[in-house]
Amino acid sequence: MDQWLVSKVYLNGSFVDAQEAAVSAFDRGLLYGDGLFETMRAYRGRVFRIGDHVQRMTNSARALRIPLNTEPSEIDGVVRELLEMNGLGDAYVRMTLTRGVHTGDLGLDTGQDPTFLVTTREYHGYSERLYSHGMRLTLAAAVRHSASPLGRHKTLNYLENLFARDAAKSAGFDEILFFDENGCVVECATSNVFFVRNGDVCTPSAEMNLLPGITRSVVMELARWSGRKVLERKWPFEELQQADEVFLTNSLMEIMPVSEVAGAKIGGGTPGEVTRQLAAEYSRVVEEECGGES
Repeated sequence: MDQWLVSKVYLNGSFVDAQEAAVSAFDRGLLYGDGLFETMRAYRGRVFRIGDHVQRMTNSARALRIPLNTEPSEIDGVVRELLEMNGLGDAYVRMTLTRGVHTGDLGLDTGQDPTFLVTTREYHGYSERLYSHGMRLTLAAAVRHSASPLGRHKTLNYLENLFARDAAKSAGFDEILFFDENGCVVECATSNVFFVRNGDVCTPSAEMNLLPGITRSVVMELARWSGRKVLERKWPFEELQQADEVFLTNSLMEIMPVSEVAGAKIGGGTPGEVTRQLAAEYSRVVEEECGGES
C-alpha cells in the first residue's frame, strides 16, 4: 500500500490522515510560491539540530513578514510525535509555511492565518557510490545576484534550483554550481559548497546571498574544533578549481565529496582526507545527539 495512504501529517495544529489533509485552492503558497520550507533528517526518531532549522524558518518568516502561529518551542514535540505515529526512525522531515489564503490583495500583511504543514517519509539516502567516488559538478548559466531579497531564505520559489539541477542531471552531472554577478562561487542548487586548500577549510562568506545551511554551520564548528582554519570570503572560481578537495553539505546528504568540477578532476578524482575526517566527525556528533531513545 502506498505510504501516503496510511501516513499522518500535521496541518494547522492537528494530526490528520495524509489523504484527508486539505489546503485551500487559494493558498498563496500554491498561487505565488509565497512561503518557506525546511527539509530535515531524523535519526532514530530525532531530527538533528531541529532547533537550528526552526530558528532559520522563524528568522525568514520574520524577514518576509509571514506569521508563524505555531510556537517554535512546540515544533520539536510535534515532529517527534508525527514520526512515532508514522513508525519512522530514519526519516525525511519537511516543514512548510505559507502566508495562507489569498484575499485578492497582493499585499504581504493579509491578516489571514498562515498554513503550517509537517510531513515525513522514510529516508532512502544517496548512493554509496557517490560517497566513495564523489559528485560531478557543472556550472550554472543563471546568476545568484547579490541584491536579491530571497537568496538567504528557503522559499517555495524553488523552480530555478530544480530547473538548473535537472539540466545538470540531463548532462550527466550530479549537481550544479552557482556564481554571483562578479563570478564568485555562491552555492549549489541544493547544497552549500566547501573546498580545502593547504588544510584550510574554505567556503563562501555568509555575507553573500546564499542559504545559511544548518549542516554548513556544523561543519564549520567541527573544522574549528579539530584545529583547522575556516576561511569565509568571496572566492573566485579559480580558487575552487585549484583546491585540494571539494565537498558539499546539506541536511540530507550530510557531507558529500566532489571529484570533478566542470570537467576538471579535484584532488586526483577521489575523496580527500579532510573530507573523510569531517564526515566521520559529523557522524559522531549525530550519534551523540540523536543516538538515544526517541
